Amino acid sequence: MTCFLAVLRRFLRNRVSSFCTWGIIFCFVIVRPCNAGTLRLAFIGDIMVHVPQLEAAWIRADRTYDFLPQVAPMKRFLSRSDIVAGNLETTLASGIRGFTGYPCFNSPDSLLAALKEIGLSVLTTANNHCMDSGAAGAVRTGRVIDEHGFYRIGVRLKEDTASALRFEKNDVHVAFLSYTYGTNGIRVPSDSSVVVPLIQSDTFSGDIARARRNRNDLLVAAFHFGTEYAVTPSKEQEAVVALALKSGADIIFGTHPHVLQPIQVSRNAKTGRLRVAAFSLGNFLSSQRTEPRDRSCVLLVDVKTESDRSSITKVAILPIRTRWKKTRGNDRIAVSPIVHERRRLIGRRDPAGKVEALALRSLEKSICASLRVYHEAEPDGAYTLWKETQTR
Repeated sequence: MTCFLAVLRRFLRNRVSSFCTWGIIFCFVIVRPCNAGTLRLAFIGDIMVHVPQLEAAWIRADRTYDFLPQVAPMKRFLSRSDIVAGNLETTLASGIRGFTGYPCFNSPDSLLAALKEIGLSVLTTANNHCMDSGAAGAVRTGRVIDEHGFYRIGVRLKEDTASALRFEKNDVHVAFLSYTYGTNGIRVPSDSSVVVPLIQSDTFSGDIARARRNRNDLLVAAFHFGTEYAVTPSKEQEAVVALALKSGADIIFGTHPHVLQPIQVSRNAKTGRLRVAAFSLGNFLSSQRTEPRDRSCVLLVDVKTESDRSSITKVAILPIRTRWKKTRGNDRIAVSPIVHERRRLIGRRDPAGKVEALALRSLEKSICASLRVYHEAEPDGAYTLWKETQTR
């Protein structure tokens, strides 16, 4: 009897083990999609620190700079994205020279702490102000960005081995490239301590084509180009974007004009892949307060990768503005989503509240009109430009 029970227990144990093994295989092979991933990317425009922002960030008691109040209203929205990319148009050359605004920017390292807190993860540095603190400042800027845990693309240091930034997020392989039209005439040293990637058609088109041949589900090309304060792209911008898309870029992320320019959604005639080209996303943070430099948007792109094939499923924008308010003689500066500000005023019956709500609604409409968006916002405050169910 004892022998019989031992044999029975061994039989059942083997059966259970076999059943569990096949159950695990079923869950991973049958139920779980093969190489499926979804990703939301958010892109913001130029991040600049002028003198009024330095003054507003100064904490006299601690003798430090705190930029978080200037960007904190964006945290709730940006934190919903998996990757948030922006153009860092200042240097971080603390100890090399003093902090300054325009025309040669140099900002405290604490700016990065604030940007990290609200969700930024990728910083582009190829822009016309990247050499404002010389080669030593450019080197320090890159290393401080690395120390704060950002992905960095643009100005290359000696230790950088590739022109493209590559990483994986949510099973989606992403590649970033970044270029600028120039450095405001400031000489880049020839000793290769820093390399500033310039917009040269034979260079960037080759870089994009090579990156496309690698295992990248999504390819983003950032260009710092165009005419300052022009709301329409120049012929040079159009030529660069056309060549970048032809070479294999999926998303064009444009900066430098400090104002919004068109966002184009199109399909590659050969592959059918959707492409997004934002010629200029304007300012994210700055002291440029006049219209239309005082408003911008966040570009949102949703991506799905399934069975080793990626596709853009949605393109949207979130209108934003930099608001200024005097408090005890000091400027209080903050970037915020316009729709969220406007919704907070709903129900206000006082004349000042009504006037402010109308002004915000007018500002929101002007941003949408400049991008040819005429429908209402979604619950999260974003406006859809294109989604998978559309044929546009």
